[in-house]
Amino acid sequence: MALRYVPTIGTQRRAILLLQRRGKTYYLRVRVPADLKDIMDRAEVKQSLNVQSHKEAKALARLKGAELERAYLHLRMGRETMNDNQLKRMADKLLSEVLNKTERSRQQGIEALELSPDQWPEGYDYGDSSAGLRALEATLARQRTTEGLDEALHSLRGRIEELRQELRLGTYGEHTRRVARRIAESEGVVLPPASWFLQPGQSVLAADIEQGVPLKWLHPPGQAPKGLKKFHLDSVVLESTWNERPPAEFAVVLRTVAMTLLEGYEVELERVNGNYGTDRQLKADARLQQAAKSYTLNDVWGSYRDRKTTDGEWAESTLSKYSDFVTAVNKTLGNDYDFSIFEDVDQVTALIKQLRVYSSARTKKKWSTATINDCIVFLSTLHKDAIRNRKYGITFNPFEARRIAETDTKTKVAFTTDELRKIWAALQMLKSGDSDKYWAVLMMLYTGCRVGEVCQLRLDDFEKVGEHWVVHFRSRPELGQSIKGERRKKKKRPTEDVDRVTPVHPELRKLGIFRYIEQLKEAGEVKLFPNEKRTAGRSGVLMAKKIKTFLNGCIGDKSSHHFRHTMIGWFKQNCNLTHTEASLISAMVGHEDDIITGGNKITWGTYGGAHTVKQMYELIKRLDYEYK
Repeated sequence: MALRYVPTIGTQRRAILLLQRRGKTYYLRVRVPADLKDIMDRAEVKQSLNVQSHKEAKALARLKGAELERAYLHLRMGRETMNDNQLKRMADKLLSEVLNKTERSRQQGIEALELSPDQWPEGYDYGDSSAGLRALEATLARQRTTEGLDEALHSLRGRIEELRQELRLGTYGEHTRRVARRIAESEGVVLPPASWFLQPGQSVLAADIEQGVPLKWLHPPGQAPKGLKKFHLDSVVLESTWNERPPAEFAVVLRTVAMTLLEGYEVELERVNGNYGTDRQLKADARLQQAAKSYTLNDVWGSYRDRKTTDGEWAESTLSKYSDFVTAVNKTLGNDYDFSIFEDVDQVTALIKQLRVYSSARTKKKWSTATINDCIVFLSTLHKDAIRNRKYGITFNPFEARRIAETDTKTKVAFTTDELRKIWAALQMLKSGDSDKYWAVLMMLYTGCRVGEVCQLRLDDFEKVGEHWVVHFRSRPELGQSIKGERRKKKKRPTEDVDRVTPVHPELRKLGIFRYIEQLKEAGEVKLFPNEKRTAGRSGVLMAKKIKTFLNGCIGDKSSHHFRHTMIGWFKQNCNLTHTEASLISAMVGHEDDIITGGNKITWGTYGGAHTVKQMYELIKRLDYEYK
């Protein structure tokens, strides 16, 4: 008696599965994709497999992984079934495959055997003995013959009649099923079992269906026949279920594919017969021209994201931020929304109004004006990239210069002397109890660094250069250290080092920064803040929240970035800086080193070499907050 299994078709990008043994039981852990974390409200899926055998655990893990991938696809699509717009886009794409690629090859004189995989049209792998391929070869031949064209016409007429009969009876042939399966897989549609694609009476070994495809019992869990717990795929036979009803969503795709193929073959029949400009062809051409202008956010985002992540240009936090924007816009407009409608710029205004009332699924808060502007700039960047790379026929960027006034954004200003006194008083209570927060505040106050930069410092970043101690802010990705804007800076000046140094202020030495470092070394630590962990690929997220809470308790609603403003602002308010001194400040805090003088932009970092540590120290030791 043959065992019957249903292959669960996976997706192209599979989840990374991790098996973990706790006691005698195996557990499955799967990381949630970054673009779905806000929807699922978790970073990882954990589930007990309730088995103690490693072999059984591996088999179950593959099953669960395929099920999760399918769930991820549905979450991304934001649907349970394909709607009319998605079906239309799918049909338009298939019709373009059948007609445009064939006609383009015919006009360029490319024969069938010369076609590359990208040039090969969909829908010509039908019939016994490769009848469809022979028909295509005859119609694309440079030296066409009457006999060859007659055979092609006969083949097309036969396929057209088959499709009409399939649509009439609702029973579809092998070729229609095969094309529908290829399209459904790319659209994330739930497929019938592999046995549904086998001809009546046909049976094959399950191991020959598709390498790596997970299998599951037809029986409900726990009700499998006795004695079938151990098996070998080489001996499992998959029997045809040709006449069973397919899933409802796939049935809709199947009928749409059959109707589209019928339309395409009827137009191709006229072209092979030498009849151009008929009403049927004009109607199909108009439909394809309109479809060529249609694109969704997922289209432009997918091509842009794949290139950027492949080239390694993005940090994990950047990808997460942009994925949030895509999720928000898709939730607002719909996954299949036609973005070509934004050629009417009034539609951009309508989108901005909708984003003003959008609430983040993760934070449950409405977006600020600054976040909306970031999203608009992101959409503009996607369109610029599509125009530059000639994607989807886009020639106009409707989101260019559509930022809105940030009336609700709080301007970050320097702390006043009175506020600094209150901060100093509160710091004295932290010195013995919360040394991480104590030294993080002082480091930002006396170096002007960002909270993420100070939290990724290691003990070996404190070095003595000549007579002066410096803090070395480095880009060492393997150690979790990075410099803000380093990719942009390296692209702008490839030969320039993005690392920077800032002299240790005398006040930090008096307060005991080096005693604190020695204590950490004695304890075997290597980081300045051992308890600080990276969150979503970023350093300083947790520390920023701690410091905000600390500031709220002593002076009100302020953030860690105010320390940076305070340090830079002190020099602007208390020193009449020369161009060289202003350039020194830029070098120490990691700003672009560009100074406007006499109407000309001078790039100080490009000419004359780097500043000396002695110059930096002489300037930074003038910093005196006078808050004690």
